Amino acid sequence: MININQFKIEIVTRQNAITSEQFRGAFISYIREQFTPDEQNKLPMDLAFNKDKNAKLLNRYAFMQYATRKNTLEIVSIKNSDKIVELWLEKVLKNQNFSINGKSVKLTDIQRKTNYWQPQLSKPQLYKIENWIPFRSDNLGDETKFDRIIWGNIHRLLTDLEIEFDEKPFIHILEYKRNKRMIKGYDIKWISYQLILSTNINLPENLGIGHIVSLGNGKIKKLKLL
Repeated sequence: MININQFKIEIVTRQNAITSEQFRGAFISYIREQFTPDEQNKLPMDLAFNKDKNAKLLNRYAFMQYATRKNTLEIVSIKNSDKIVELWLEKVLKNQNFSINGKSVKLTDIQRKTNYWQPQLSKPQLYKIENWIPFRSDNLGDETKFDRIIWGNIHRLLTDLEIEFDEKPFIHILEYKRNKRMIKGYDIKWISYQLILSTNINLPENLGIGHIVSLGNGKIKKLKLL
């Protein structure tokens, strides 16, 4: 069983729009600069950076994921990465010294929701995947292979979280629609889709699958069965 924490943070700022990438960058800069060496040694900092102590990039699923909406910041943390968010909140609320793009951001209200995820399902479930990114705009793949691609995304999630799935998994994509606007992340343009699928894997809501999930893409939402 995996614990997943969703932090929704209401903010006051003079900025008109803040992207997920800007928020992630400001968060990482803050914890690098404001956490003491002792605090950093006691926390699983690699979960925030996805880098080891030698600054080598870890090729794995993102254990912390960021999203922004109007006047709201969101962090979804997996396993014990919530300890990093807790210390960040403690320091920012005490000092009110958090900024994005060089402009002050005041935290006004924090909501935390904790879910305990068990991947086994007794029967198939319908899911909607929002802004799922299977490939880059300059490396267009084959839409007829979406079932295989999304299984690779899910398998990566399960493997990196060290979860074994006892039953034979099945995934069936019922419908998909390509978004007109491309998504930009890490200076790359990506093609995104909205899709609905059925699977016997209990996918965790609010986490992402596909590319650049750390910026809030590929979010999983459960749908009610008709």
